[in-house]
Amino acid sequence: MLSKNKKSELEAFKKKVGEEKVKELWDIAAIPERNRIKCINAVKRGDNLPAQLGHCFSYTDSNKKKRDCRYIGFYLYGEIVKDSERVILVDGESAPKVVTTSSLKPYSHNNQKPFQEGELESLVKLLSEPQAEPTPV
Repeated sequence: MLSKNKKSELEAFKKKVGEEKVKELWDIAAIPERNRIKCINAVKRGDNLPAQLGHCFSYTDSNKKKRDCRYIGFYLYGEIVKDSERVILVDGESAPKVVTTSSLKPYSHNNQKPFQEGELESLVKLLSEPQAEPTPV
């Protein structure tokens, strides 16, 4: 499933291998892999490319201010968010946000900026690693 890049390819693969095998593959997939599959499934038109971990988006906050952000996806600290929500990291901030899908607009695939050193690794941690419990005082 992970070799597929478009929803139409993923759907054809699922049909070919069958529902039982798809469930088996899903069950053994790590959270970053599940996130990628969910990103592909979220595409409205089968031939559009999906958003991927780290893609640049424009986020419109509650004050109607547009801000640049990096897309994380469907999981935060290993926990899935609602279907109508996505997780992002606003440029210049250290804490991720859970936002509505309607507040996000992707940059074109041609206008994606490269990662800074360690940036992708940080996004993977936000996506999949459980958040440490605060130490009681």
